[in-house]
Amino acid sequence: MLDGFTSTHPPLVFQNHLRHQITDQTFGLACDIASNVHNVQTQEWSETNTPMRVFAMVYALAIERVLAGTHWKRSDRKLLEIVLLHKYQMELGPDKSICHTQRVVLGVMIQHRWTHILVDVSPSQYNRLYNMGHLKGIDVHIWQRAIVGASSVAHAILALENVSGTTLFMPTIVEDIKYGIDLLLEVHEQEGACISIKTDTGGDTRFWIEGDDPPTQEDILAQWIAIQNGVQKFRCTSNRSWKSVLLLVGKKNGDCVNTRHEVIPHHWAITLVESVYEPIQSTV
Repeated sequence: MLDGFTSTHPPLVFQNHLRHQITDQTFGLACDIASNVHNVQTQEWSETNTPMRVFAMVYALAIERVLAGTHWKRSDRKLLEIVLLHKYQMELGPDKSICHTQRVVLGVMIQHRWTHILVDVSPSQYNRLYNMGHLKGIDVHIWQRAIVGASSVAHAILALENVSGTTLFMPTIVEDIKYGIDLLLEVHEQEGACISIKTDTGGDTRFWIEGDDPPTQEDILAQWIAIQNGVQKFRCTSNRSWKSVLLLVGKKNGDCVNTRHEVIPHHWAITLVESVYEPIQSTV
């Protein structure tokens, strides 16, 4: 389906399930960047007058100034970008009541990059990436929390791309923040779904799609209502048909979300894709 959507949302491409190894040189440079200050100075900018996309452009340009003139493989480059973006987060200070827009934009930029890394990189390096939170200049709690959130999105990507007829897209920063969309799914180039993905520690992986009975648990119901409202607004910006999906990715206490490639598709992924392709029977 060719339209304006494809010009702003390149499909996620997978390299025959080959997983990349980030080099020791890149890890060393990431350590050097973490221990040094890289200021952008956006604290004084007006929150009300500065659009989110402008902050995103400012941070992207700041990254380019530091990394310009060097060539890195995609995951190596994204790791260095994450460290720089994390430093820009630290620059904003601990008071979360100020610079709210900058914090949200940086959080989404970081999570999108972590998602790409967890899909691309060999699982043998996950512990090393996770333990980078203990580097000088890194806030371990913010660092590791971002990885946990991104791992659920990566799990969904690896599961859904293994189902025949699917094409996956990452949302733009604005779509993620304004509408709560973590992943966009297209089935057989016809039907689409906007998916909000949450981690459910101690629970099983499950989902709700338009036409289902709403969840009964209060906090999950709030998440379900939020993504439906977000997708309703998103539809006004697109000439495609989109269904709302809330996906809870289950993980055991103390374990990481599985982001290893599975040869056989997960049952939930097959069922979700079939549900997207079917017509909506009722309205929630």
